[in-house]
Amino acid sequence: MKRASTFIAALAAAIAGTATQANLVEENWHVFSRSCPLGLGAQESITYAFTLKRWIYVVSEHYRIDETGLRHWLHNVTTPTDGARGKGWHFGRRGRAGDFGEFWYGHVTGHHWGLRKYTGEKYVMWHSDATDCNLKEW
Repeated sequence: MKRASTFIAALAAAIAGTATQANLVEENWHVFSRSCPLGLGAQESITYAFTLKRWIYVVSEHYRIDETGLRHWLHNVTTPTDGARGKGWHFGRRGRAGDFGEFWYGHVTGHHWGLRKYTGEKYVMWHSDATDCNLKEW
């Protein structure tokens, strides 16, 4: 029983830590990108909130960095479509645009958009960049 309560306390601390590590945008929205060849080889950009739902749109630009440090564009990935808003718009607490299976350190640039609640106006929430796993974001 003591082990379970220690695990729960550690999990709660980790969750609380993520809320302060990512770029805080607006009320409760967090945005970040990561380029991580570890595990599943994630190259992705994510927008999330623990409490709010909203229409969000994320584009993740993926680059490979060569031996001289130059970036070479590979491709863009957008949030999967959800509903009638059109390509890339998703209604929820989390929007992710990314790939698995890219096992190299590269450069990921994330572009995060939202839709204003009452006017329906599209706006830029934030831009995020990463050249590593950004483990502090988790």
